[in-house]
Amino acid sequence: AGPRAGPGAIAGAEASKVKAVMLIEIEGHWTDKVAKRLSGIPQVRTIHSTNGRWDLLAELEVASMGELSKALGRIRLLKGIRLTETSILLASSLQASYK
Repeated sequence: AGPRAGPGAIAGAEASKVKAVMLIEIEGHWTDKVAKRLSGIPQVRTIHSTNGRWDLLAELEVASMGELSKALGRIRLLKGIRLTETSILLASSLQASYK
């Protein structure tokens, strides 16, 4: 029998995932259509509408950098997307730790 997964196995798997935030500028009145298409992409975890320069913010989560690259390429080809900017999340901490 192989090694058993202990309580930290899930946390370790979670920590190894690649997470990113993609800021999206939409052409014209395509926001709802683009958001609907984004919701059908499995790597997109959450979609937010925003104000300011960017129209949408998409949170992505993938198993590898290669998978992130493929997901970003797929998203950038969606009709209605004018421009994107993506940031990979390097580390996360509780907001309370910055007090």
